[in-house]
Amino acid sequence: MGRSLADLGIRGHTGATIVGILRGGDVVIVPDGHEMLRLGDVVAIAGARTSIEAAIVLLAKGPGPERSEAEPETSEATSLPPSSRA
Repeated sequence: MGRSLADLGIRGHTGATIVGILRGGDVVIVPDGHEMLRLGDVVAIAGARTSIEAAIVLLAKGPGPERSEAEPETSEATSLPPSSRA
């Protein structure tokens, strides 16, 4: 990807927030807007379910639909295979 979280505007476009990044053996907890996403990063995303889904679309393809303010907030993280857990 090679773009910062601020450049991607995930929160503004979707309402979801990236709360962590797993990059190889390193973990970035609560990344700021200057953090660059790289190919192979695994992200933990928090927000309403549709916000999370829209963030996944944005990360994979480009901008997606914005979230509805009436939706309850949830959080999800990607599942890692047992061999990659620290």
